[in-house]
Amino acid sequence: MRRFLVAFAAAACLGGGPTHAAPDPTTVQFLYQTCKDETAANAPRFCLGYILGVGQLMAVNSKFGDNFALCATGSEGGVPTGRAMIQAFVAWAEKHPESWSQRNVMGVALALREAWPCPAATAATPQPARVSASD
Repeated sequence: MRRFLVAFAAAACLGGGPTHAAPDPTTVQFLYQTCKDETAANAPRFCLGYILGVGQLMAVNSKFGDNFALCATGSEGGVPTGRAMIQAFVAWAEKHPESWSQRNVMGVALALREAWPCPAATAATPQPARVSASD
C-alpha cells in the first residue's frame, strides 16, 4: 500500500499537462468571467451576491452624499435589481478590457456609478445626530 501511495504521489507531482496559475479572484476579469458563466447557467450565485452587496452599499451611500454611490431613483428602495446590476457590470467590463486587472470592487463601483449616476446637486447632506437633553 505504501508503494502505491508513493507512486501515486510521484505521478501527481510529475503530472502530464502544463500547469496554469489560478485566476486572481480579486480582479475585474475573474468577476466578469464568473458572471458570464453563472448567467449562462442561469445561476448567478457568487456574481449576484458580490454585485448586489456593492450595489446596496452604494445605494445607501447616496443618502449621505458619498462619491461611492449610485442613484437609481426609479428603482424600489433606490436599489436596482440584481439582474440589472449584473448586466450593467458585464456590459461595462466588455467595454473596458483595459480594466480587467483592477480590483473587482472598483470595476463594479465604476460600472454601477456609470449606469446610475448621482446628480451632484441632489446628493443629500448628512445631518448630525440629534441628542435630546433627557437621554
